[in-house]
Amino acid sequence: MPLYVRLAIIAVFALAGYQRAGWFERRYGRTPWGWHPAIWAIATGISLFLGCLLLAIGERAGRRRAARLLAPPTATPHPRFGSPQL
Repeated sequence: MPLYVRLAIIAVFALAGYQRAGWFERRYGRTPWGWHPAIWAIATGISLFLGCLLLAIGERAGRRRAARLLAPPTATPHPRFGSPQL
């Protein structure tokens, strides 16, 4: 495979990683693991499998963190009246 084809494939994967990290930052306020989108572009450009795996793990952790921060406080039962009715 010619070098320019390899470089084009790397550039496409790097752009995809950059775009995905930017989308995640716009949606949740922070990129996965707080890395700049350019770092994600380098990671996905160097190794598509490793970069995508790290991005998926980071996004999952970021969604969980956002859900915890945005979740309403849980109702605790009053000892005298039992479980609250929601």
